[in-house]
Amino acid sequence: MLMKYPIPITLFLVLLCLNASGQISSIDLPDYDNEYRSVSTPYYPIFVTEKQEIILFADTIDVYALSWKIMHGIPNFNNGVIIPNIQAHLIIDKKVPYQFVDLVKTQVASTKVSKDYFYYRNSPEESITSRVKAIRNPNHLAFFNIRAEPVITKRYLRIRDSIRKINEASDLPIPPKPIALNTITSVEKAIYTLQPDAIDEALENKKCICLELKRDGLYEGKVKKVDIGDSKGLYGLYSGHDVVLLKFDKELIYQDYFNYLMMLDGNSEQLQKVEIVELSQEIIAVHQSAKIVLTPCEN
Repeated sequence: MLMKYPIPITLFLVLLCLNASGQISSIDLPDYDNEYRSVSTPYYPIFVTEKQEIILFADTIDVYALSWKIMHGIPNFNNGVIIPNIQAHLIIDKKVPYQFVDLVKTQVASTKVSKDYFYYRNSPEESITSRVKAIRNPNHLAFFNIRAEPVITKRYLRIRDSIRKINEASDLPIPPKPIALNTITSVEKAIYTLQPDAIDEALENKKCICLELKRDGLYEGKVKKVDIGDSKGLYGLYSGHDVVLLKFDKELIYQDYFNYLMMLDGNSEQLQKVEIVELSQEIIAVHQSAKIVLTPCEN
């Protein structure tokens, strides 16, 4: 059946590719003047147009199909098998609402791609090996990627050890020791769960602040703490804390978030000991449903 109409089908596919190419060329990227970073690995080039259309490998897809598309791997590379920690590059129109960008980031985070970093691009080229202008920054987690693995708290370990000691003093058989435990390794990992005890333990004895990124700066409650573009002010604010919990205003657009990333990028080496946790729409909704309150953010 396909061979009967080869020309119309080929023409249709060409038109689809041309349409995707036209959409990509119309993306208005944020301004960024820093040095190019070298890229030497295959990556997922995720384009987002002003109309909130996602283009990946010339296919226009729905945001909720993004994780499925990623899980099918990179075409013509490694037989379509997904590679853990492979890079994801976001090439987004600067006028896109940040809430949509956050949704894209959550979809990617639900896979094993870009576990450590995203590349927020200012250059549209799609070549596999090229030098691209980009800001590298960690992505937040996805709740539905880790919820099946309860985080093990110190309280759990104390109870387990107490039971073990009782068993050792009796004739009861000693239960086998778990091969691996999903322990708390970061505040972020604890927060992206439904375990209040794990969250409390992770934040224990830590100096923490909850901020909201708005179009003109960072706010603590209703008080503006730092203006957008004030890199020194951001360092002074962040460096005084162990943990920064970051929320995002509904009016925020991608350009505003990119401006924040530029401030952060200028202080990245000095703030290595500060854990910055982005609170996605997903985890905020999950916590609200479960009536979990992050104490630094309760107001």
